[in-house]
Amino acid sequence: MRRVRAMAMAGFTMVGCALAAGPARAEFAKGQELVLLTAHSAVLAAQHCPYALDERRLAAFLSRKGLKRADLDAAGSYSELLRDDMAADDARYQNETAAACDQAWASFGPGSPVAGLLRRR
Repeated sequence: MRRVRAMAMAGFTMVGCALAAGPARAEFAKGQELVLLTAHSAVLAAQHCPYALDERRLAAFLSRKGLKRADLDAAGSYSELLRDDMAADDARYQNETAAACDQAWASFGPGSPVAGLLRRR
């Protein structure tokens, strides 16, 4: 499992601990990249699973680190590690959809560390 993914799944409390430097830099700060990876995974879950994404909660989640929804499309500014982790996440939803959906629900559904990003359709 990739380092950023492990950090994201092991403790979402870390998301609130790192100070963001702002996306105007060439690369996002590590705390921002963790938030971007988390948001990316929630968006993928909404695309591949029977879940809907709560855009309002996603925007609030991103804004805690000075990010916007559009930053999810700023791949050129991502570190190589984040790009690799996002690609691995994409591949997991293509190859292991059921397991990825189960993990997403546990991570982003009600009662999860990032509660409310996903809801059942």
